[in-house]
Amino acid sequence: KLLKRTAVHVLVPALLLSIAMFYLSDWLFSGMALAHSIGRSADAYREALHKLMRWNTFAPNTGHLWYLFVHMLVILLFPVLKPFVDYLDEKEKRQQLFVVLTFALLVVNDLTYNELFEFSLHSLRSAVPASVEMIWGHILYRHRRERQSYRCAAVTFAAFLALNGLRMLIRKWLLSRGVDNNQIMYWYSSIGILCSACIVLFCFSLITDREASTANRLICFLALNTFNVYLVHRVVINMLVLHDVRDAISTRCFAISSGAAGEVLYSCLIVPLVFTISLVLSLALKLIGRARSFVVPKKRNV
Repeated sequence: KLLKRTAVHVLVPALLLSIAMFYLSDWLFSGMALAHSIGRSADAYREALHKLMRWNTFAPNTGHLWYLFVHMLVILLFPVLKPFVDYLDEKEKRQQLFVVLTFALLVVNDLTYNELFEFSLHSLRSAVPASVEMIWGHILYRHRRERQSYRCAAVTFAAFLALNGLRMLIRKWLLSRGVDNNQIMYWYSSIGILCSACIVLFCFSLITDREASTANRLICFLALNTFNVYLVHRVVINMLVLHDVRDAISTRCFAISSGAAGEVLYSCLIVPLVFTISLVLSLALKLIGRARSFVVPKKRNV
């Protein structure tokens, strides 16, 4: 059931978007004639197949789909992970030991600039850190009721900002010492997994037992549409670039304030804009899908 659900709700949408971008990217974003964009060479097909064999995205403008490939790897590993998680669930101390040990190993890996484990966004080297994060999420979920308070929401929100500020400073300090390594910025770093935990705890702390609460409805609405937003946001960004919207916003922001303040202002404008357009597009696609279900009714068992 888990494999089927993943195939239908994750693999199929990812492949449909990848196929669309494989044939239409040059037409949409490079001004190439549609016929030339669709007419791919034999070398292009071979390269795409080679990328797929390495469990990687194969189409232009779909690099962000690496996350879905990693997710599917974890699902394939589920028969191995489930017994181990059941073992951890037997005693809370085992869960605590797992969290401490995995975090310590991530710290050591950061200190070696990822030379210890050589984690990656792609292939099997992404499966281990992704599995660790999934298990962390499971442990946090089991103890979610202990964190349901607005105080926890405020603390985790502040911690998320502070942790990201810290790794930005670490990155700048490394660059000042001539070390051009951005390991600390990745999701599989020690700070990365803490940031993920902060997001999870922030959401859990706002969810109450009252199903009709405003916070619950808002979180569920966003969660229901986040996957589609994730799928299409790169397309939205490319369209904003194509029509010079992003450059116009950037120019205006840096005219108001230069340096880091201008970058913060630009981010505060472009991120909500991309998210909102992606969300509207996601809702439109859902409406089209629902309209199709009315036009082509499902078969009923007699």
